[in-house]
Amino acid sequence: SPPGWSGHHGLSGLFAYDLSNKQEVDLTSQIASAFGIISRDEYLCSATTKNQVSGKNTIGRYNLLTKQSDVVKTELENIQLTYGFQVLDCNAKYVVYKFGPQMSPGTPSPTELRIYQFDQGKDILVKRFDINIGLVQGKLFGDNFYYSSDDKKILNRDLTSGTENAVLTETGLADWDIDEGYIVYQKNTGGYNSNLYLQQIQR
Repeated sequence: SPPGWSGHHGLSGLFAYDLSNKQEVDLTSQIASAFGIISRDEYLCSATTKNQVSGKNTIGRYNLLTKQSDVVKTELENIQLTYGFQVLDCNAKYVVYKFGPQMSPGTPSPTELRIYQFDQGKDILVKRFDINIGLVQGKLFGDNFYYSSDDKKILNRDLTSGTENAVLTETGLADWDIDEGYIVYQKNTGGYNSNLYLQQIQR
C-alpha cells in the first residue's frame, strides 16, 4: 500500500484507511474480488474467475491515489478456468498472473504463468510448467521479474531485453521474497525444520 494507507477485509467488502486524514474508504465496488488481492505500492490487483455473475475471467487494477480502475483484457476472458486463477504481483507497468487445473495428489498439473504489459495491451510473456500451481511464485521489481517454479532456484527475467539468469540456486527452497537488492528465503533442512536466510542479489 502507499505510505499512509492501511487496509482490511470486512465481512462482505474491502476497505482502505487513509492514515493522513483518518478517513475510511469503501473499495467494495471497485474490486471485483477481495480474495487473493495483491496490494503493491498504490495499486490493488485481483483476479475474478468466470462464473454466472461475472461472465468472464478478469483481472482488475485499482489505483488508491488516482481512484482509477483498469480491467486487463486477457486472452483468457471466455475460457472456463477450473482452478488457480490468481494475481502474483502488479505495478504501474505490468501484472503477473497464473492459472492451472485442479491439483491431483501426486500428479503434476500444467500451470501457465503470464505477464501483461499495460501500455502494449497484451501478454508479453507466457510460460508453461508441468507442475502444480502452488509451486509457482513470482515478484516484480521494476522491469525485472523474479520467479521460481521448483525448490531449487530463483530466476530473474529482464522484461525489456528478454534475458534470463539464475540469481539463487539452493536445494530445498520454500517461501521467498525480494526487495532492494536482497532475497530473503526459507530453506527446508529436513523433517519439519527450516532456516531463514538473507542474501544480496548478484547482478
